[in-house]
Amino acid sequence: MRYPTGWVVDAHDGTPDGFAKRVYRGGPGDYPKPSGRRPAFDFKLWQSYAAADLMWTWLHGSLPEGCSRTMRHMISGVFDHGLG
Repeated sequence: MRYPTGWVVDAHDGTPDGFAKRVYRGGPGDYPKPSGRRPAFDFKLWQSYAAADLMWTWLHGSLPEGCSRTMRHMISGVFDHGLG
């Protein structure tokens, strides 16, 4: 998804009951707690070639080392999505 300062990448886990989750730099415990609407986090924004490489790597079975997927997937005023 295009954002004014970069790209955000969502990756589906491939299971029938799964859903797409936002990919970010860091481990599972590094994602901040919800705090309402705010600008996009730098660790979730990718430049075009990095976003393409991330998607290609995911299609081949894994995320690059040092990347994780969020547990938050709903974009609304209630759930924090970091896109302001």
